[in-house]
Amino acid sequence: MRILYISNSTKTSGAPAVLLNLIQGLCDRHEIAVILPDTDGPLYHKLTELGVKCYVDMPYSLTVWPRVINPLKMVRRLGNLVCGLSSVRRYVGEVIDDFRPDIVHLNVGPLDISMDECIARGIPHIWHQREFQSGMTFWPSERKFRHKILKEGNWNIAITRCVADYWNLRDCDGVIYDGVRMDCDPKPRSTDDRYFLFVGRVERNKGLLELLKAFRRYRKSGGDAVLKVAGRSSAMYGLLCKVFIRIYALKPYVEFLGSRDDVPELMNGALALVVASRTEGFGLAAVEAMSQGCVVIGNDTTGMKEQFDIGKDFTGDEIGLRYSGISQLAQTLHLAASENVDFSAMRERARLTV
Repeated sequence: MRILYISNSTKTSGAPAVLLNLIQGLCDRHEIAVILPDTDGPLYHKLTELGVKCYVDMPYSLTVWPRVINPLKMVRRLGNLVCGLSSVRRYVGEVIDDFRPDIVHLNVGPLDISMDECIARGIPHIWHQREFQSGMTFWPSERKFRHKILKEGNWNIAITRCVADYWNLRDCDGVIYDGVRMDCDPKPRSTDDRYFLFVGRVERNKGLLELLKAFRRYRKSGGDAVLKVAGRSSAMYGLLCKVFIRIYALKPYVEFLGSRDDVPELMNGALALVVASRTEGFGLAAVEAMSQGCVVIGNDTTGMKEQFDIGKDFTGDEIGLRYSGISQLAQTLHLAASENVDFSAMRERARLTV
């Protein structure tokens, strides 16, 4: 089979990381090509090493317009959508004609550049719905997006059942959970460095500010662990978090690491990974942490709740520590940091579920 994938990024985190896992499992049996927006990130280099054909002649970005304070940025973004979207779609059509795929798989939800070109050529189009798209405004509207993804000729893959329900997907669409590669057993965690870990983009939906409020209570009530934050920051929300840290004198205990290439090692050494997202489509970081033998503390809502529920049904017991609200999160941090609680059975159940 000839499969054409489309990625929104050449980074190897989130959806592109899962795409790489998919292609690594398929490239020996199928002929695969990928459309990428640039050659800057490691995904491009890893794909070329695998011998995968990459089309990188046209830059593009998500077909959404973010909520920004600066009106000039908004005008510029809308201008790019109005003027550039038709050119990108024509380019995708040219790639389809050149590669002649049996299926086109668009790997991310808010990127509308391929479905119309596929339908015009009678090629099945797969659209991967990975998020609730909080904080994004669809072009031209969410109503049109909802109508479009249900169009005949397009099939959707939802990352969890709650995402499928949110977009009102059809019975013919599928729910497929993300996976991670588990090539080796996790190393024993060092007890010298006591820290909690947050992994992900520092933005409102990821809930870092709520975690900081709970972490403040944890420290105030005698907790001795620190918090490490691995991920890029959005300007305004990152500043808001840092102001909170300064006001409550948390700076010695919170370390912003930025983007990191050693996240598995950080997970392996952490007391726990905290997934504080208000709405989480799936929670890939949680799965990665479980594969590394790291305890996961998760907000008991949306995709994170679904992962916990499936793990409990599968193994007969909890695979992580759930919480609801800042107060309960602070208590859960104390529990995860306790030297009197053995989480080895929970870590094994979590790894088995992954």
